[in-house]
Amino acid sequence: MALSETAICAAGFGIVLSIICLVPYLQQNRNWTKNNLVFLPWIESRKEETLDFSRTADQVSVSKYPASWWTDEDLYQLECRAIFSKKWLFVTHASRFQKLGDYRTFEIAGFSFLVILGKDKQLRAFHNVCRHRAYAVTKKECGRSTVLGCRYHGWSYNTQGKLIKAPEFENVPGFDKDMNGLWEVAIEIRQSLLFVNLEAGEPQQRLDLGSTEVLLAKWKISDMKCISDWKFEAAFNWKLLGTLMSDHTHNQISALARMVPYWMRYQQEDTQMLHTTLVRRLASGRILTIKALPKSAKTSMVECSIFSKYPKNPRQLEELKTRIYHDIERLESMQRRVSLGQEPLSSLAPSMTEQDEIDVLLKAHREYERMTGSEIHPAARTQNFTLDGKADDDFCRELENPDSVCGANAKGLLDW
Repeated sequence: MALSETAICAAGFGIVLSIICLVPYLQQNRNWTKNNLVFLPWIESRKEETLDFSRTADQVSVSKYPASWWTDEDLYQLECRAIFSKKWLFVTHASRFQKLGDYRTFEIAGFSFLVILGKDKQLRAFHNVCRHRAYAVTKKECGRSTVLGCRYHGWSYNTQGKLIKAPEFENVPGFDKDMNGLWEVAIEIRQSLLFVNLEAGEPQQRLDLGSTEVLLAKWKISDMKCISDWKFEAAFNWKLLGTLMSDHTHNQISALARMVPYWMRYQQEDTQMLHTTLVRRLASGRILTIKALPKSAKTSMVECSIFSKYPKNPRQLEELKTRIYHDIERLESMQRRVSLGQEPLSSLAPSMTEQDEIDVLLKAHREYERMTGSEIHPAARTQNFTLDGKADDDFCRELENPDSVCGANAKGLLDW
């Protein structure tokens, strides 16, 4: 009898424990609807969503942000000036740079820059723009070199951005190599994650990740390496990324779930980092980052990276990619509905706090521009010319003009 009672108690405890463990999972996946099949990873295909033009005003809630918030090109240009030109932005993991001269190029909202590992083992970032004729210093996405040479006229720079070679300019009166190095970009590393600020001069604001940095430390992302990354273009406004935030965020774990040891919980947790990046701790312990970098008001470049201590599992990687593509398809459908004023406010709710923060930044910058009477481009750099340099610049500009008699560089004919 005693054995039977023990068995019954053990079975009862097992059932209760199973229910406790399942609560967060069911909370995470409770919205199994046509528009949210991404939470059913075993479903590999679905019918394309169609826009419902028959919705009534009672079925659709009006957001405080109108359709233009997600579609207007002038607003996108303001975002480039107010956010991407002067705010800290996540770039990549420092483990991507292992050997001297390792470099990677990036583009954010029209700004091209590179990050390179120097001889002093320091990472530095520079605008990917030659100081001579503003030609791209490198057109590769990644590589390794201790000398970065522009193919236009042969100007070359070392890993510290200093100009070390300028053909035909060495004997030009007043020309100073020290004044013509690559424009440096502010860089910071937190928990092995690399951040940049494109603002010219010293950034006015320090990098502050808030509670996210504590979370990254708990997840031990600094001990991980990038095991896979990929990117693709998608038709949605970058600000919609926040709607992918799951209900199971790091600060929303139920009290019931906290009674269970951490390793036994359903461990997918989300946090948003610096407006453009969703960071997700997967149940496997790996970290997924999804960046949405704007290319226009209605298109974004989506960049995904997976960080782990262990090698990648090809099958799991493909399953994860499928889920992410379904997520992005959902954002594209949302973008179409938003443009028509048909998106329910409830689906935008996860990102509303983020939208409010962005709105404050845009209004502050627009007010600053109103007071000065002109657009303000915080990332803009000023080129210094001698009289001879100005004449050379004017001559090269004429050669580049496709409508001029020459127009040689329209087809890259002036590349070295």
